[in-house]
Amino acid sequence: RRDASVQLIDACAVCRATCGLEPDEGVTDWSVPSPARGGPLFRAWTEVPQELRPDHTPKPRCCLRPDMFREEGAEELRRCARFYPQRGNTGGFFVALFRKGERPPIVP
Repeated sequence: RRDASVQLIDACAVCRATCGLEPDEGVTDWSVPSPARGGPLFRAWTEVPQELRPDHTPKPRCCLRPDMFREEGAEELRRCARFYPQRGNTGGFFVALFRKGERPPIVP
């Protein structure tokens, strides 16, 4: 249902308890590379020069977007789990567990 509440569960704790693999927490801070090879890395949208923004670039595919950068609430990503292939003889993958709650009551 579209209007049900959704909660992000601590996937690292669940994975450790159930499957025995050792995950890393989700990343909460990252850098976005420039589209040009060997270009600079940007940590915030405010660092991106105008010529790399979609409203100032003739080729929209060669620009950066604000949604590529960290937003408010990114700390919650720590609840996700990252697995590396060299640690468990597995493929590398990312896990996010969600619990779907009941629909909030409708207040007339």
